[in-house]
Amino acid sequence: ALERMGYEIKAKDLQIFYGGNKKADWDVGLAMDAIELAPKLDVIVLVSGDGDYIPLVQHLKRAFGCKVEGMAFGKSTSSKLKEEVDGFTDLDSNKKYLMKSFLRKIEENKKVVDNKQKAGVKQKVSARKNIDEIKKTASPS
Repeated sequence: ALERMGYEIKAKDLQIFYGGNKKADWDVGLAMDAIELAPKLDVIVLVSGDGDYIPLVQHLKRAFGCKVEGMAFGKSTSSKLKEEVDGFTDLDSNKKYLMKSFLRKIEENKKVVDNKQKAGVKQKVSARKNIDEIKKTASPS
């Protein structure tokens, strides 16, 4: 659904180990994207409950002044990560409408940004269709 809306989707092949265990390491790639884009963003939404992201969240807040929000399934999310982020959305709380609600929030956020830009308010852009567009259109902080 996000790809159909024009968002860039990044995927990585799943590693399958002897015995059937599976793992998809995307931590470093996600962290690099977040740090690269942070100077151009006001808010970063981390969709993960992995406590390994705590240093990333702290760095984004301290070094770039970004607000960092978290989204994940609450039961399996690091409690320390929940404490570190500026806001947390528990995906367990509304499974039935999750995708529709998520897409609606994205559209609302894009409308707010567009309205502020039309009004001549200079601001960092936090909602764009893809990373390339962010790099082209956002002004450095």
